[in-house]
Amino acid sequence: MKKIKALLLICMSFFLGSCAKKYTPETLPDRYFSFGSGGGYAGTMKAYTLLDNGQIFQKTTAAPALQELDKVKRKTARQLYKRLDSLQIDSLTLNQPGNKFYFITQHHLGKTHTITWGRSDTEVKAPIENIYQQLNELTQSKK
Repeated sequence: MKKIKALLLICMSFFLGSCAKKYTPETLPDRYFSFGSGGGYAGTMKAYTLLDNGQIFQKTTAAPALQELDKVKRKTARQLYKRLDSLQIDSLTLNQPGNKFYFITQHHLGKTHTITWGRSDTEVKAPIENIYQQLNELTQSKK
């Protein structure tokens, strides 16, 4: 009987531990990343918010309220977070938007740090462009 109770307790702990918390636009976690692009002739903007549990939210100029998109795998989101952390966005200084601009923002404990690029005369390091491309591809399948 004790073995059954112990096994049941282990199974319940595993199940509860594997369930990621689901957030809403009003209850975002203390730490997350946003990214997107804007500008151009129409001056539109499209921004995405990626949470480490795999949730993705989108907002646009036309629909400024965050709307949840389909999730990505939690493992994929965590891998992207590791790559984003390796960029050390909070220590970078890059504010060179052009007519068309791109950005990645780190949100942590109420503070934000954004890197923005797009000017044709601005050289952006390959790791930044690579992670931005990967993030953008991730959202293309979630529309």
